[in-house]
Amino acid sequence: MLNSISPKMMALFVAGMSALALAGALIGQYGFDLRPCDLCIYQRIPFVLNIFLGIAAYFFLSRHKPIIALSGVSFFINSGIALFHSG
Repeated sequence: MLNSISPKMMALFVAGMSALALAGALIGQYGFDLRPCDLCIYQRIPFVLNIFLGIAAYFFLSRHKPIIALSGVSFFINSGIALFHSG
């Protein structure tokens, strides 16, 4: 199934899901007056990075595989921060 997804769509998916997650955090912070802790702020960094990586992969299709792989590493790091954050 992943082979049927075009590189452009994968890049847009990475950027879009990261933007939605970041928007949810910002809505919670400013819309519902929830104060983020330090780890909440640290978790936003990989999402911002993945937005830029998704955009870069969209425009530089000749090098999309390492860029998408780097975004996967960024998501993995974010998962580690989230695991520590929830524990």
